[in-house]
Amino acid sequence: MLLALLGFVLLFSLAMDIEPKQFDRYLLPIWPSLEIMAAAGLVRAASLLGRFIGQAGARLAGGAALALLAALQIGQLWWFHPYYIGYYNPLLGGGAVAQRVMLVGWGEGMEDVGAWLRSRPDLGRGPVLSWMPFTLEPFVPAEIPVHNLEPGADGNYAVLYSRSVQRKESAEAEAYVRQFAPLLTVEKHGITYATVHQLPRPFERPVGAVFGEGIRLRGVSQAFSGGTLTITPSWGIEASQPGSAYTFVHVLAPDGRRVGQLDIPLDQGLFASWQNGQQFDGPIPIGLPSDLPAGEYRVVIGVYRLGEPARLALSGVPALPEAVDGPDAVLASTFTRP
Repeated sequence: MLLALLGFVLLFSLAMDIEPKQFDRYLLPIWPSLEIMAAAGLVRAASLLGRFIGQAGARLAGGAALALLAALQIGQLWWFHPYYIGYYNPLLGGGAVAQRVMLVGWGEGMEDVGAWLRSRPDLGRGPVLSWMPFTLEPFVPAEIPVHNLEPGADGNYAVLYSRSVQRKESAEAEAYVRQFAPLLTVEKHGITYATVHQLPRPFERPVGAVFGEGIRLRGVSQAFSGGTLTITPSWGIEASQPGSAYTFVHVLAPDGRRVGQLDIPLDQGLFASWQNGQQFDGPIPIGLPSDLPAGEYRVVIGVYRLGEPARLALSGVPALPEAVDGPDAVLASTFTRP
């Protein structure tokens, strides 16, 4: 009987191993057979032990062994609480190896993702994108939409989840999101369940300037409403650093005069420090005189920190001549008054 059970276990495991789609639950039918064989082995071991140390000694040793096994099982339950299905045989490498050879993750860690998102002061600037929206929605405020992550989807934060990454549900969307460093990595018991990334703000006019240590101005959008020019920059942080940097926006007339200006915290004062991968925007409304003469006007942007004598160095694109608007300033856009 035991040989028949062993044969069933081996044959069934081999059949499941051939299939391209492999879940650990597919092997559940072999467990009753394994438990019967394990019980038979324990009984046989106790019988052999009794021959050497007597029945009383065997019962004492068996009781001690069972107590030790029970303690180990309880300890494992405590250690993996509440992620019991995150347990994988440590003798075979545990969760770190399991993540490389089978699909893992049934929503574990999403509560940590939700708690982190709720702490973000800029969460309300757009939808959250995730391959598993239904597992994330309960953990974010009800007014924040959670959309499916797919190519071209518009969003603020994007969540990559282990199971969907392993399945390669959308390689194009994943490749786009991974261009931006993760702001949060959720790892439990050797398994990386989720990473959270922030997507850049859209813009109309590319700039491509870099200020200081990795403050990238990807581009700007501009709009007019009455006598107000609104410039909306798209910033990307490419190196972790202190926050509190300011950006200035100057509007220069055709003759070089400054006819409009506004200085504002680059992140609107939301963060004390910046992580590699953060993205900022924020409309900058600049009131313009009503009697502007006709001609082409230039919109100039630079970055500085309070208390520092010089502007942050500009790279990536040519700076405007210092005579135009000082050092390390970039031409962001132009507009024409008829």
